[in-house]
Amino acid sequence: TNGITADHGFSTADSEEAAVKRALIEASRIAVVLADSSKFGPHQVFSFADLGDVTAVVTDDGTGHDDRARLEQAGVEVVVA
Repeated sequence: TNGITADHGFSTADSEEAAVKRALIEASRIAVVLADSSKFGPHQVFSFADLGDVTAVVTDDGTGHDDRARLEQAGVEVVVA
């Protein structure tokens, strides 16, 4: 993913990439997103999933408390690795 925001969900700048990621998430039972802290805040043009569409997000300890809380409120498990 290139961007994560509460309003725009998970997004990317490439429409074809967004279509593939959307299809993968829709076809999966468990969807895990690996995203470092730089991905939180900015959003790109093409959203491929709402926050609650994924099962878990694995991120680093630079991800802010508010961003982690928003994910958890959407039912997403947050793993800081």
